[in-house]
Amino acid sequence: MLDRLERPQINEQDSGASGIVRFRSSAAHDERAHSIRGRQTDRSRLPRLRTRTHLQIETVESAIDDRRGVLAEHLRERGQCFLDERRARAPWIARRRDQCRPEVEVARNPARELARRIDRNIPVIYGIGGLGGVAAMRWKQSMNENAKAPAFWNMYPELDHNEVCGWGQHGDVTRQLFTLIELSHGLEHPQLPRRAAATREIIEEALHQVLQVEAEGEGRLAQLLDLMYLGDWTSYYVALANDVDPGPIDAISQLKARLAH
Repeated sequence: MLDRLERPQINEQDSGASGIVRFRSSAAHDERAHSIRGRQTDRSRLPRLRTRTHLQIETVESAIDDRRGVLAEHLRERGQCFLDERRARAPWIARRRDQCRPEVEVARNPARELARRIDRNIPVIYGIGGLGGVAAMRWKQSMNENAKAPAFWNMYPELDHNEVCGWGQHGDVTRQLFTLIELSHGLEHPQLPRRAAATREIIEEALHQVLQVEAEGEGRLAQLLDLMYLGDWTSYYVALANDVDPGPIDAISQLKARLAH
């Protein structure tokens, strides 16, 4: 039977030292191959089978399209809310600016009064909740850069997991050096003011004093900016009270110069 099969003939001229052998099909072999190709079905004309996987993919794609629509609508609403908050905060910031101007006397200037009470103490700024924590970090940075003074910050409830224990020693030293500034607002979780009050009772005897600052304004953005703005003004007046120019940042310039070599 094997003898009756037509085998492709080897083209001896194409084989060489490289060891590559090329085959040359016979005419009968080529004819059969052409016939088979002619009988092959056009796959593009076959009906598409909708398997379970296809249905799952289509379901997911449909859900994604729906979520995209919901997300787009949500972003439009949030964008409008953000614009509304920006418009709402403007009067509050202008009011705080007018309160903190240098020509306003100390008794009616909250930033100057805070700076007077801080004096040469080291400020420790605690913010209530996430919003208060962001503002507290900004207060600390402004005290460092503008007043050229050390300052520290933390936030409730995080500080109650560790830092609260740090006030248990050296009270005779800390009460001469540290002033606690608490930043609060009207949007924190109801439990957080209770936590702050309880913490204050525990650590107050180790502090020189506790100053409480309440944010003004409508909405989270307005209250955050109000706290940060008041902190910037306060650091400015702390600098002036100690004959420090709030503008230059010599330490950072020196650091950059040393790192450049």
